[in-house]
Amino acid sequence: MDAYSVPGAAQVSLAKLGDSAFLHELEKELRRAHGDSIYKLQLVGTPDAISVLMAYLGEHISDASLSRNYGDYTVDTRNDVVQAVERMLPNPPRFPVGTAKPSYYEAWLSWWNENKAKPVTLSISKDVQNPHLRCLARKVEWGFPDAILDIAHVKDPQVMPILRVLAGVGNQAFTLNTISGRARFALAELGDEDDFNLIVEGLNTAGYPTSIEELRIIGGKKAVGALIDALDGAHFLPEHQGYGKLYAKELADREKDLVSNLAMMVISPPESDFTPKSAKRWREWWAENKDTARFVRVPITIYE
Repeated sequence: MDAYSVPGAAQVSLAKLGDSAFLHELEKELRRAHGDSIYKLQLVGTPDAISVLMAYLGEHISDASLSRNYGDYTVDTRNDVVQAVERMLPNPPRFPVGTAKPSYYEAWLSWWNENKAKPVTLSISKDVQNPHLRCLARKVEWGFPDAILDIAHVKDPQVMPILRVLAGVGNQAFTLNTISGRARFALAELGDEDDFNLIVEGLNTAGYPTSIEELRIIGGKKAVGALIDALDGAHFLPEHQGYGKLYAKELADREKDLVSNLAMMVISPPESDFTPKSAKRWREWWAENKDTARFVRVPITIYE
């Protein structure tokens, strides 16, 4: 039963609510054919679901048949299990990059044996007093990460502590596709200096389109100033600066993206179409107008 089918979603929900019969169904699926069972157990997200996954990992830790090499990439069911568990945890263990397998899997098993009696899974809603915020927090717990972006718009003192917990969940990639990335974006939107600076640092990496998008959504004087400063280009992908024409094209593509987004962020921009002189014009305009410029207010989007 696919996780996105009606019976599959019901199965996951019942297991999450504590019905052991449906958790046992998922355990049998995992042992029989994998399929969607790892992802469904991730959605269940309870200590019992982690226990099922880690028991499977322990039984198959040396089972090389679970690893398939497709030339330029490898698929390993054991790695899928570990990644699923990591996505459930507010503070997953961090092991040295490049830890050899099966040592990596053994490290995970050791961590689980030491921590399985502790409350390790995500729980952010139980102590929340605001009914709307509690609802959004429960949605995050139930696998609806768009609710994180809604949490940022709730006026409540518990918002920042909740977002800081979510900032530590699972994969730490700072993108809008991860729980931690969404939480850190929300913190930056609410004025957290460290997370805002992390977005700005991303303007000089290959992931600059994400940083530009995030700054456009945040909007205002500070975000516009960061994008205009980035037009300088001196610190963009320093490791590519010896690539000649290829680097020049990367720089031009980024400059065009910066200017296109800047034009959407200010009222009465100096220009709306990209030209070879755009960077110079925007920097000159900002030097004269940064204290008087008016900024477009990005409408609040309701995601959940």
